Amino acid sequence: MWIEAPELYWEDCQVTMARLAAAERQIDLAVTSPPYMVEQPYEAGMEWIEYQDLLWNTYVGLDTILKPGGYFVINFGDQCRGKQLLGTQVPSTIPMSVTHWDCGRGVGWELQATRVWRKKRRGMGIPFVCNHYPRPVYDYEHIWTWRKCAETHHEVVRNRAMSQWGVLEFEGDLPKKRHVAAFPLGLPEWAIQVYSDIGNLVYDPFMGSGTTGFAALTLERRFIGSEIDESLREQVENFLA
Repeated sequence: MWIEAPELYWEDCQVTMARLAAAERQIDLAVTSPPYMVEQPYEAGMEWIEYQDLLWNTYVGLDTILKPGGYFVINFGDQCRGKQLLGTQVPSTIPMSVTHWDCGRGVGWELQATRVWRKKRRGMGIPFVCNHYPRPVYDYEHIWTWRKCAETHHEVVRNRAMSQWGVLEFEGDLPKKRHVAAFPLGLPEWAIQVYSDIGNLVYDPFMGSGTTGFAALTLERRFIGSEIDESLREQVENFLA
C-alpha cells in the first residue's frame, strides 16, 4: 500500500493541533512520550506549574483533533525530583499518574487500560527495582491508553492478543544518541498495531527523533509529527525519508 510522505512540523505542538483543528482534520491515534521535566536542555527554566500546564494543554489540544472512538497512548514516568520541586527533606517521587488522570478525565476521556513498560536497558537485574539514592530511579515506566468517547460503545482493538499484555518489554532499543529521551521502536509499534488500522493517521505531538513516525510508516500508517527542537530536523527527515 502506498503511504503519503509524513507531515513534520517544527513548532510547538499547540500550533500544529490548532492548525489541524482549523482544517477540520482528525487523527485516529496519538502516541507520544511528553517531556519528563528531569533537567534536559529542552526543559531548561521550566517551572512545575508550567509543566502541569503543558500536559493539560496537550490533552486539550488532542481532544480537538482525535476522532470519536480514537485512542491516545502515552508513555510517562513518575517525577523523581520531589526534593527540588517540592522541597521535601529527602529525595522523593511525585506520582505523575495523578496528573495524567486529572488531564484525561478533565477532557472527558475514558482510561481504556494501564500498562507497565519494564526497561531492560537499565540493567539493574532485579525486576521493578527502585534505586532511591541520590534520587529515585525506576526500571519501569507507565503506558496508558485513553479513548475518546463516541456515539457507539463499541470498542475497536485491532490486535486483541497484544492488547492483553500488562507488562511490556521491548527488544532492540534505538541508540540513545538519537535523542536523550528516545523510547524503543517496539513501543510505538505495539501501540500502532493494537489501536489503529492500515492507512490510519497517527500523530506524535512530541516527535523527538521520529521513532513513532518510523513505526507508523513501516506499518503502513500515515504520520504527522510536531517537534520544537529544530536541531533534530535533518536527522529526523533522513530517518523518515
